Amino acid sequence: MSQLAHEYPRFQEAGVALVMLSTDSVTRARQLTEQTAAPFPVLSDGDDDTTVAYNLFENGIALPTTLLMYMGGRVRWQHVGEKPGDRPSPEMMLAAVAQPGDGTESTERR
Repeated sequence: MSQLAHEYPRFQEAGVALVMLSTDSVTRARQLTEQTAAPFPVLSDGDDDTTVAYNLFENGIALPTTLLMYMGGRVRWQHVGEKPGDRPSPEMMLAAVAQPGDGTESTERR
């Protein structure tokens, strides 16, 4: 999260709103926001409704996932990792944002 916080101005310049979704409780999500001084919202999916809706569970565990979404909730690009630290770099995310939005979806699953 610190990498994203550091690169946050680049995302803003690209017109991207960052939001982090945690499967932790509301209290824990609030603590994460305070501990890291995240310049973007950290939301709680403590009941796992969103995680289940986007099929991001495997063997009862939420997968480390990064989604780039269109307004309205349609997934434009996603990266699904195998372990907690397996996340795309800010550069990879910004490159995906720079791709023309032709309505097709790109999915990267490791």
